[in-house]
Amino acid sequence: MKTLFSLVRCVVGISCFVVISHPALAQTNAWTSPTSGNWQDANWSLGKLPGTGQDIAITNSGWKAIGISPATAANFSNTLSVHSIALAATSTNINTLLLNFAGTAHPLIIGTSNSPGSLSIDASSVVIMLSSALQVRNTTNGPKGAFDINGTFTESTGSQVSAAFLNLGRTGIYNLTNSALFGGNENISGHLYQQGGTNFGNLVLQLDSHYDLYGGFLSGTVDIYEPGIFIQHGGSVSGSLDIGSGLYELDAGFVSSSNIFLGGDYPANYPYGGGSLYQTGGTNLAGGISMFGPGSYTLSGGVLNASTLNIEPFNDRFGQEADTFTQSGGYHTNGAINLAGGIGFGNVVSPGAYLLSGGTLETPLMSLNMGALFQTGGTNRIGTLTMANASTCLLSNGLLVVSNFVQSGTPLTYVTGVVVQAGGTLIANNIEFSGSTTFWHSGGALRNAGTLTLGGATWEEGTTGESLGSLEVALSNSMSLPSSNSCVLQFADSSSLTWSNATLVIENWSGSLYGGGSHQLFFGSSASGLNTQELADIRFHAPAGLALGDYPARILLSGEVVPDSGHALPLSLGLMTSTSGNVRLAVRGDIGSRYRVDISSDLQHWSPWTNEINTTGTITIQDPTSNAPMRFYRAILVP
Repeated sequence: MKTLFSLVRCVVGISCFVVISHPALAQTNAWTSPTSGNWQDANWSLGKLPGTGQDIAITNSGWKAIGISPATAANFSNTLSVHSIALAATSTNINTLLLNFAGTAHPLIIGTSNSPGSLSIDASSVVIMLSSALQVRNTTNGPKGAFDINGTFTESTGSQVSAAFLNLGRTGIYNLTNSALFGGNENISGHLYQQGGTNFGNLVLQLDSHYDLYGGFLSGTVDIYEPGIFIQHGGSVSGSLDIGSGLYELDAGFVSSSNIFLGGDYPANYPYGGGSLYQTGGTNLAGGISMFGPGSYTLSGGVLNASTLNIEPFNDRFGQEADTFTQSGGYHTNGAINLAGGIGFGNVVSPGAYLLSGGTLETPLMSLNMGALFQTGGTNRIGTLTMANASTCLLSNGLLVVSNFVQSGTPLTYVTGVVVQAGGTLIANNIEFSGSTTFWHSGGALRNAGTLTLGGATWEEGTTGESLGSLEVALSNSMSLPSSNSCVLQFADSSSLTWSNATLVIENWSGSLYGGGSHQLFFGSSASGLNTQELADIRFHAPAGLALGDYPARILLSGEVVPDSGHALPLSLGLMTSTSGNVRLAVRGDIGSRYRVDISSDLQHWSPWTNEINTTGTITIQDPTSNAPMRFYRAILVP
């Protein structure tokens, strides 16, 4: 390279010289022929072949291709190192640079480590690489140099391209097939198609950009800051995904990501707002998924295996908002799920939500803090489900299996938590409703084999009843039974538990004081199903058939708990006909009292027939005689 010298004379008795070197300005060497030719042809404006320090221009008119062939690499390798290359054409022609099976031993090199090079391809120009190599020695420090693609760049058949960075403009198209691209930082505004090979680059997808991965391997970060689109039809992606806006769609193939970030600084209704990940198939192995700005993950097929899923609230001009994860199919498993929400416009809770309508979700821990779990189908298996601070769980269909279900609030609770089961099946070993929780049970099947704990909760029961585990009560609670249908709630023997500072108020009870009515509440199967203290903590508010007021509870020998009216129950005798035509009697009275039933054929002469102790509130007797012309019965309390 030519060097210019500057001399400086020092005057304090000594003469000295300082030499400062400057690289000479690069010379432009332009292709002059209007037709195609070989790189080594004598069609260059400097009258010599390309070489070190030259700016190569292929910009003249005429449809043409300039070819770099195996002969070029073998015999003219010294021409394959230049300072820059510019391809441009008019609207009436196309200029093409063809690296045609030149091999990878002698790559086309643009720039040096001391003088970064540039490759510029305009919208009417084409680069085609077949089993060849290209090195663009630019740098991200500045940046210096350029690798700008606004036309079409095709890399195929085992080619290799390397650069510190490249810019794929809006009109640019990059076709990568069975080759290697070491693109450094790849800023994409155009369309990149990958059908095999490997792309070792950190992608930034910008406004209106597209990346279609059909096969091969992509290793590096994928950042979508503006509404760009990445569609994975197959192949493999390894690296973190940051989707602040736009869309990543996984239809097939494999993703192994250290982290996935969804969301950005813009609200979802802004032009650049809302990052979305759609998974319809394939496998996604994610270290952690963080959703912290307007964004969404939609899983309809395939497998998602993540270490964590974390939804955090974000601020917009209307207050705090939160994101949504939607699953309608596929299989999702992870180490933990955290759903958090915030207070939005009008002081309304905006929950971080998980919507499950199909597929399978399995996680050892799901934590909701102003969060929401809405399940309308599918299978959901959770180790521990915790809910706090205005969280909601709604099960209307599907299967929800939980080892420990804990709904609680804190002194900072904004509104009460809500658990609704309108359908489906909820299976939980242990359930805890506390902290001003409301549980609406209006449908579906509830299965609880362990302990059900009420600690300051409201239970609205609307089904025909369930068989549940033992009941533990703390603080003040209420249980409301359905007004439009019968209901039998069967709790396991709870006498061994400790009810601390407890009150359980039974609302809307409409059963029988003798037991066996339309509303029945059981603890175990005997009068020992509750201890004395537990029984004293139960109150019936305005039970049907009694004067308005609150009544203590008593437990029958069958384990059924009914209001205690404070008076001996009146003796009553009921008659009905069995299916065999025989008469069946029901003698109702106080439990523990002995009652005798007499029979008569003329209401004058009576004979003793039965003599029994009332153990359940009702004595049921069937008369085996069916051919008596006339028969009368009376019940008498035996002192």
